[in-house]
Amino acid sequence: MLFMGCEKYPNENEYDEYLDEHGGSSNASTDFEMTSYVFDVSDTHLNGAIDRFAHQFIKPLFKKSSINREIKAVDSEYMEGLQSDTEKLTQICQSIIQADHPCNRFTSGK
Repeated sequence: MLFMGCEKYPNENEYDEYLDEHGGSSNASTDFEMTSYVFDVSDTHLNGAIDRFAHQFIKPLFKKSSINREIKAVDSEYMEGLQSDTEKLTQICQSIIQADHPCNRFTSGK
């Protein structure tokens, strides 16, 4: 839900467009306990990229249209992955660990 607009940069694609325009890119990955965000951009535009990155966490907009699209994306990811070997292994692990363990929770769209 982050990077879909913030108070200072309300355009939903502002962050990615800025990086693209200045030779950069971004990616994120979520594991059971943390999410990692990475980006690269030319050094002359690093301050602008950091400002856009930081403001996504300071005052995100969470627009209703963005939320609805994200819900659909998570649902689609979940439905597509149900039969994957990785998901089957996750289900097996979740069935044998303690019920209150952090790994024993819904994991799609982390």
